[in-house]
Amino acid sequence: MLFVLVASTARAATYTVGEGESIGDALAIAACGDTIELTASSYVEDINLWAKCPEDNRIHIIGVTDARPLVTAKHGYAISFNGSGFIVEHIELTSDPQCGQDNRVIFGNGTHFDFIDLYVHDGGYDGIGTYCGAEDVRVIDSEIARNGLGCIDSDGNLLNGDGIDLFGCLGCEVGGDYIHGNNFNALSAKGGNADTWVHDSVMYSTSQYALELGQEGQTSGCDDTEILLDNMLFERNVVGMYKINGWPVRVGFVQDLTFRQNTVVVFDNTDPHPMNPDGVSGGFIITESGVGPEHTAVFQNNIFANFGLPLYEPLAARDGSELALDELSLQMDHNLFYSVDEGFTDSPDGDSTSLVADPLFIDFPTNLGLSKGSPAIDAGVDLGDDSDGAAPDLGAFEFGEDGIVPSPPEEAQPGSGVPPGACGCASSPTGSGRWKLGLILACLVVARARRAREDRPS
Repeated sequence: MLFVLVASTARAATYTVGEGESIGDALAIAACGDTIELTASSYVEDINLWAKCPEDNRIHIIGVTDARPLVTAKHGYAISFNGSGFIVEHIELTSDPQCGQDNRVIFGNGTHFDFIDLYVHDGGYDGIGTYCGAEDVRVIDSEIARNGLGCIDSDGNLLNGDGIDLFGCLGCEVGGDYIHGNNFNALSAKGGNADTWVHDSVMYSTSQYALELGQEGQTSGCDDTEILLDNMLFERNVVGMYKINGWPVRVGFVQDLTFRQNTVVVFDNTDPHPMNPDGVSGGFIITESGVGPEHTAVFQNNIFANFGLPLYEPLAARDGSELALDELSLQMDHNLFYSVDEGFTDSPDGDSTSLVADPLFIDFPTNLGLSKGSPAIDAGVDLGDDSDGAAPDLGAFEFGEDGIVPSPPEEAQPGSGVPPGACGCASSPTGSGRWKLGLILACLVVARARRAREDRPS
């Protein structure tokens, strides 16, 4: 039974879905502006969000228990979103862990969707994915973990399994999230993605890359565009690699990418790893055809710490041909570089405004804030944001802000899950694998509440 409560001051209704009841049944009768409250501890069903509501009169689906109610997909996606005008909040979601595109946890191409305070984990492909037509999709204050771990072929090549895959998403936002332990990229943005804001998040990877911004070897996306990433603002994030000597940032086919005030670290670049046995670590993999000669990718006011050389490395095209490295297609200045393994003698980006120095983190690796006397203080270029000193500080945290981040968790490695064609069933991990978001959100979001949403690219 669905219990309906109609507010006396409005026409919107509230539907309560309890133990043994169906979220789908509530959705079948809900109208724009209604709220669906989840009170049971768990549900097994596929949630289809097909209704079309205006941006200012959305359907709100929310878990109202202290612990997020768990929704386990029954046949495919836990949530399929192709309508418009929804808020999905305070829910845990998972899907069958067997590798396969039908086992994404959340997937769709709807408009005006807010996913807030979710725990999206242990699905069989991407945690959250969009496709052509998706617009104004926001993933806020959520945790996305350990998705697609079985997506590996018999030769050991990773097939997929991103934390968040923004393919062709327009005007989308990722903010205040904790993304970790996924099979492939923590975040991928490609396929004609445009006008995206990624901010105040922590993204850890034990895979070959943490970020895929644009995509090498792919010549078109939605609407046959050749620009696979256009106008992204990526700011105030922590990007970390651990248990592998991989490349945190992978760039190709981009235009107007602004990568500023981020802290990018390699936590441990000594452990051997089967996906990178040569032990080569670095900063960026750049395709010559990916960024043009007009400086359409700008990297400023960042900290790159614990990197070995080289910073740049060319990437072969998918047909095996070599792509020449063109460093002049990037604008890089006012960054700090530090390596504990091989001392840099000159700034790897070749710019006189960049520094080679120990950033003096408060307590590496759990607090990436800046200690008193850090060379990163007041070393940035003015980008129009408020700063407490004579100039902006470098990295994700201004001096005086706590830079507390989660310690890199002990998690299953990429390729360790249920492979394609095997039998799998959805499950929910327990114990130390689950991270409570309160601390991370307090540090990354509340401390920056003064930075209004006007920062979003226009």
